[in-house]
Amino acid sequence: MKDVYVLKPSASGPEGSLLEATDGNLYGGLGFGGVYHLGLVGSLNSSTGVLSFLYSFGANRADGVVPRAGLIQASDTNLYGVTAGGGQADVGVTFQLKLDGSYTELYSFVGSKFNSGVFADTLKQHTSGKFYGTTEVGGTHGLGSVYSLDMGLGPFVAMQKYQGTVGSKTQILGQGFTGATSVSYNGVPATSFSVLSDTYMTAVVPAGASSGSIAVTTPSGILTSDKIFVVKN
Repeated sequence: MKDVYVLKPSASGPEGSLLEATDGNLYGGLGFGGVYHLGLVGSLNSSTGVLSFLYSFGANRADGVVPRAGLIQASDTNLYGVTAGGGQADVGVTFQLKLDGSYTELYSFVGSKFNSGVFADTLKQHTSGKFYGTTEVGGTHGLGSVYSLDMGLGPFVAMQKYQGTVGSKTQILGQGFTGATSVSYNGVPATSFSVLSDTYMTAVVPAGASSGSIAVTTPSGILTSDKIFVVKN
C-alpha cells in the first residue's frame, strides 16, 4: 500500500467517502482546516498526489461547517453535499459546489425537532432528478427524517454497472420505460432490449458500440444516462 497524500494538521479529519468525479479527480470533505478551520472540500489528483482546496467552510458559520456527509456528483456534473452544522440555526445546510469552486447554499435546516439536519447522511439522486436524504434527528417525533430536494434537474437513466462488453446485457434503471422504442450506446442501436417494468429494463451492447452515453427513447422523450458507459474489449 502506498500513500497518495498524507493529510496535515492544517487540513485533516476526512469526512465521508471519496468521490471520483467525471474530471478524473477525487473529491472529499475534511472536518478541520481551511481559512476558518471549520472544514473544507478538496480535490486530489490520484496520479500526481496534488491536493487542491476547492472551498473553505465557516464564514460566520452561515454557509455551513463540517461537510460530514460526503459528496455526490449529480447529473448536472455539480457536487452536492450536507454539513453537520452551520446555517440559519447552526444545525446544517445542503449545498451545491461546482468544480470551479463556486458555492451555493441550497437549504438551511431550521433547528426544530421537525426539521433538523444534524448528522445528516449523504444525499442520493433519484432517476427522477430529485435528491433524497436522511437525518438522525428531526421529524415528527424528533428521531430522524427522510427529505427530498428538488433542484429542477430532469430525469435520466442509470445503470447497475457502467461498463460491459459487446454482447453483454446492461441493466437500466429509470422511469417511464413502458412503450420504449429504442436503446442506443453512444448512438449505436442496441442489439435487443426488454422492458421488464416501467422503471427497469435490459439491453444488449451492440457490435460497433463505443464508450459514451446510453439513450432510451420513451413515449415522453429521450432519457440519457447520468454517466458514461464504458465498452470494454
